Amino acid sequence: MESAKSRLPIVSALSVLQPEPGRLDTHKKAETMKRIAVSKRVLNSLLYIRDPAINELPEIWDLLRIWATPSCVAVSWLPDSEGETEIVIGDSEDVALGAPPLFQGQIRTPSRTFIVETVDEEILLQVIVPSVETAIRIWTNGHPATDRVVIGLDRQPTTQ
Repeated sequence: MESAKSRLPIVSALSVLQPEPGRLDTHKKAETMKRIAVSKRVLNSLLYIRDPAINELPEIWDLLRIWATPSCVAVSWLPDSEGETEIVIGDSEDVALGAPPLFQGQIRTPSRTFIVETVDEEILLQVIVPSVETAIRIWTNGHPATDRVVIGLDRQPTTQ
């Protein structure tokens, strides 16, 4: 009798890494990222947005609402005693609020993974990004203890 393992097709893992056939000077349009969201009540009123492979957290030293390093953005949010904060991630064009972003820049994402986590290292959201640098925009409701953090990502690769 033939085992189930011997009937499985053999597929090279390299096929996943090979580019699709076509012209090298044209880029396939990136797929639109689905909007994802979570609401959470968390201690310490601080949220980190970063690549999990890099742990260069910004120094929190004044009364700003946002702090950044080349690989991490920290955002203040609603204290847990006052309720939940909603965190939304999506394509910048799809999630943009009517006001200019509170933060706009690039962060390093060498593992091509982007996480939103608490001070206690609880990962709230995680997405795969197409590049080792990711353009990011952050909006809030304008209050220093915001109950809504909206993160817009530019899904087009900036650095291969």
